[in-house]
Amino acid sequence: MKQTSYTLQRTALALSVSAALGIISETVIAQENSSNGKTEEATLSTLKVSANAEKSTSIMSLDTPSSTSKFGTSVKETPASISIIDQEFIRETGAKTVDEALLYTPGVHSGNSGFSTRADWVTVRGVDDLVTYRDGLRSYGSGNAPRLNVYSLDRIEVLKGPSAAMYGQGGLGGILNTTTKLPQADSQNEVWLQVGNYNRKQAAFDSTGTLTDDGKLLYRIVGLQRDSDTQVDYVNDDSYFLAPSLTWKPTDKTSITLHLHHQEDDSIMAEQFLPQSGTLDVSSRGKISTNTFVGEPDWDRDDKKITETSLFIDHELTDIWQLSASARQSESSTTFRSHRTPFFSSNNQPDADGNITRIIRTLDTNSKITNLDVHLTGTFALGATQHNARVGADYFESLSESDNFYLGIGKGGNFNLYEPSYGNIQSGVVSPSDLNDSEIKQTGLYVSDHITLNNWALSVALRHDDYQNTQLNVSGPDESSKETETTKQTGLMYNFDNGISPYVSYAESFTPNTGTDGTAASNILKPTKGEQKELGIKYLSPKKDVELTLAYFDIEQENRISDGLTSGGITQIGAVVKGWEAEVKKAWQDFTLQAGYTDLDAQDKDADTRIPHMPERLASLWGQYQLSTSVRIGAGARYKGDIVGKGDGPLLPSVTLFDATIGYSFENWDFSLDAKNLADKTYIARCRSENAECYYGDRRTVTANARYYF
Repeated sequence: MKQTSYTLQRTALALSVSAALGIISETVIAQENSSNGKTEEATLSTLKVSANAEKSTSIMSLDTPSSTSKFGTSVKETPASISIIDQEFIRETGAKTVDEALLYTPGVHSGNSGFSTRADWVTVRGVDDLVTYRDGLRSYGSGNAPRLNVYSLDRIEVLKGPSAAMYGQGGLGGILNTTTKLPQADSQNEVWLQVGNYNRKQAAFDSTGTLTDDGKLLYRIVGLQRDSDTQVDYVNDDSYFLAPSLTWKPTDKTSITLHLHHQEDDSIMAEQFLPQSGTLDVSSRGKISTNTFVGEPDWDRDDKKITETSLFIDHELTDIWQLSASARQSESSTTFRSHRTPFFSSNNQPDADGNITRIIRTLDTNSKITNLDVHLTGTFALGATQHNARVGADYFESLSESDNFYLGIGKGGNFNLYEPSYGNIQSGVVSPSDLNDSEIKQTGLYVSDHITLNNWALSVALRHDDYQNTQLNVSGPDESSKETETTKQTGLMYNFDNGISPYVSYAESFTPNTGTDGTAASNILKPTKGEQKELGIKYLSPKKDVELTLAYFDIEQENRISDGLTSGGITQIGAVVKGWEAEVKKAWQDFTLQAGYTDLDAQDKDADTRIPHMPERLASLWGQYQLSTSVRIGAGARYKGDIVGKGDGPLLPSVTLFDATIGYSFENWDFSLDAKNLADKTYIARCRSENAECYYGDRRTVTANARYYF
């Protein structure tokens, strides 16, 4: 593997530590009566759970501060579409993954690749380019690290539409930002046991509080261990993570938090790449079972691990200005071995008896990422206007290394899709080789301001990025491309006294892409760019028991990443998406109800075809009723409209799925039973193209939970 210096992974943390030492030296002589100055990004809402207390039925989020927008405003005050999913909703709906937590979010197509243990597959506003962040710092792609465990998170935010002027790197459809559980002053302790179908067994704990009497040293430790089978034979979904963190508050002006996270996933690739004939279409031998495993149980594997160190610093410089710094160093690795189906096409299908000749594939990867963000935020008045301003700089560097690669087409042994048998391991044919590595470096400077004048609000942001994408070739010289990009964002809102807030906004996207297009020419991928115009309205009732959001958006994109003509290949094309989305929430004393709807017209710009793998209609409804202080029930329905593969085929029919939950609380105990896809509907979630491979959706899952709070 080609070696590359990676000194900035230590430099970024060293800079943050140096900044912390400088702040500490200043705060030693600071006045003790100054107020705490943490920014909203570093301040996590306290989640108190008591089984013998009356449960809150509120699902309102418009009045919640949004850290993702970076304007220092609530969701209602921000001229953009933002959805927040907090830990309470995650728990009450029984969401086991990030994509399950997003199933009831308008504009979001969650689980779009069908059943998977590898990653969360999420599409926002019809554009399959979602970039994920954690605590405002960019995360890994889907194949380079373990799947982020939803139990490690305090909440999830989806900022819909582009946000390059804020983040530099973000998809045109939106960004997904998750917030890590960090230390809290209030003592909270939870032990959670879970069992479910497919032999699921899981245990977790979460403990936080103060370590000193003066409250200057806080801790939190979160951990989880899971041992589980899945709907596919021989595919396990085992995982564990441990995440300790410490917060030190030397004065009431300063907070320094160190967070560690280690996670390991032990699994086998769950996607089976089954042929269209026998899944979507009925073959002469009927349908292929959803539990069919086409690999080798004693050889296949998809193991991943990650170790991360994060540092968060916040310091109040004056009554107006605050300095914040965030840094993260991540290292992850994967080991992949697989026997799988061939690349299906019109000329390559199973025979009449369901026999195929498998592919055998191996790949090991190592990834390193360094993130650093330093910014000043200020709240002040200029004449009759009020300002929430921010100015900052960030740095991002990623190195992706790949070796032990082998792809043996037709060398994985014979296999029958209807009468599986195992033991025909073809590891002897493997002759692995090294692959080209890839590296991205990006530096960004940004400024933003949220300006209010009476009932008017204007949000503006401007950012300049310099980035370099380098292919580190195994043989021959390295190939680099350098780009600079300046992006902007603006939004105008009027807040009526009756709670109605119409707005209009414009934003741009810019996403540097790592690697090549997978062709023989190994073309370096171009950055994906785009723009969006949005017109919307938000409403929050005076009693804050009714919320309404409605948005119309017009998106244009170029150099979008799309499936190639062969499995694993990539093409870059344009896209045009127009649509609207709506959400209504209502809370009564004992009952809550939320409904969402999305309508899209998503087309490939360079071809008169629909954007593949995205339904043009999405609808959802979730309600929860508190029967008494001890008993609660909840139920939901999710409608997913028809979907097409690449080139407008094949057409996958629409599907409606149902979920349900029931819970009982007693003193410090809480018990619940959750079900996803309650009717156990069998459906196809995705087909790559006509006569290519297809993917089954998630079958019914049922979990029983016992939680003890102390």
